[in-house]
Amino acid sequence: MKDRRVARALRALFTVALVGALFALSAGIASAGAAAPRPAAATTSYKATIKDGCAAAQALLGQSGAASLSLALVSGDRIVWQEAFGYADKATSTPPGPDTMYGIGSVSKMLATVAAMKLVDQGKIELDAPLALYVPEIARVFPVYGQITIRMLLDHSSGFPGSTYGDAITGVYFPGYLQKMMDALATERPKTTPGYMSVYCNDGFTLVEALVPAVTGKTFAEYVQDEVFTPLGMDHSAYPLEPFAPDTYAKAYAGDVARPRESLNVLASGGLYSTPTDMGRLGTMLMNGGVFNGTRVLSADSVAEMGVDQTLLSFNPVPSNAARYGLGWDTVTQPGLRAVKVTGWAKGGDSIDYHAAFIVAPQARLAVTVIGVAPLGSGGLETLGERILLHALVDQGTLRRLPKPIPAAAPPVKTATDAQLAAMEGVWAMNQPVFRIAASASDPQALVFSVLSADGWHPAGDSLRLRTDGRFHIDGAPAPCTP
Repeated sequence: MKDRRVARALRALFTVALVGALFALSAGIASAGAAAPRPAAATTSYKATIKDGCAAAQALLGQSGAASLSLALVSGDRIVWQEAFGYADKATSTPPGPDTMYGIGSVSKMLATVAAMKLVDQGKIELDAPLALYVPEIARVFPVYGQITIRMLLDHSSGFPGSTYGDAITGVYFPGYLQKMMDALATERPKTTPGYMSVYCNDGFTLVEALVPAVTGKTFAEYVQDEVFTPLGMDHSAYPLEPFAPDTYAKAYAGDVARPRESLNVLASGGLYSTPTDMGRLGTMLMNGGVFNGTRVLSADSVAEMGVDQTLLSFNPVPSNAARYGLGWDTVTQPGLRAVKVTGWAKGGDSIDYHAAFIVAPQARLAVTVIGVAPLGSGGLETLGERILLHALVDQGTLRRLPKPIPAAAPPVKTATDAQLAAMEGVWAMNQPVFRIAASASDPQALVFSVLSADGWHPAGDSLRLRTDGRFHIDGAPAPCTP
């Protein structure tokens, strides 16, 4: 890629907010006096939630300069709020509607996961069986790939190098991408022993596209349509196999110039176009233990397994609630909900043109989907979704009051001991970035935070200093840095 902006976007494709996870946007939420979770009353109006969420969505759209944003809040079996903001088409001043599709990037992995778990329910595959049992080609180059199980594809622990980006994004669908990716795996070495550790990996999910036809005779898109979209009534969700009618999807822009419709050929990893209302149907099914409108789509056991923290493997790094992978989920302990003692499952998605956040609070029986066009990002959209859910928890009576927001400024500086400073120094790895904390050459009480990229280390913020709360914060940043 000659364009640095595009190259940077590709490196971050379909991931959760990278440095945002480090700075833990939600980590500072104080206790809000959680009451015992209870099912949402059918009569709850969520008026306060909608009023605040509408203002927050409009503010985010204005601050970002993005053309449009769409969202939906689900309570139990009903969509209690759906609204879209901005313009799906600037040239005609056409606003997005409830059926306007957006690319959802890596949130597509949730559909791949549901498809895989449906195959488990149907007895066509076993979750802990080797992928090579169904797709023998995968083990022909590196025998170690024969150890990769279906579970490892879904929890990012396959050991594959990561993501094959050649021809991953095109203007029209490229059906040869899957084979090209599999050919690329033959030229790359495994990153780790399969099952050893979870590292975000698009290629693992893309291989679900090879698994489905191997055991069903249907293409991946056909199987998802028949087994997921149709029973859930997701009538406005589609993979970009063919051109879409111009008025069916929200356009992304470079300035005021509409960009060509983005086709992500990594269908299972990030290719789906959908709407917040369709995703709300998926959320309802998951919070109902696999049932939607009286029809069982997944077994309760499969839904429950998706929500189990899969990261507690043989290698257990410093835990991060923002990256506690379930099956498909980026985290099964969404930080903002965890802070008020509410279970939250979350998935974010980012491509070049589209960004999305999908959060389900199963016990509270709430789900929210927020989708928008660039330059919005999944981190900001998840923060908005989290805010909507916290207000909804108050409206339904699960929380007594809203949590206190994270302070706008870091706490006062405190003198650090040599031992405290030394304990922070070193090279650290997260789910995607590698970063370094080193002593400052000019200030003995400061540490310098840098992120590694292809051309070396780059400072990612002002100096880290110990604060009165006992944590290290970047100057001017409210959230703690505690590797």
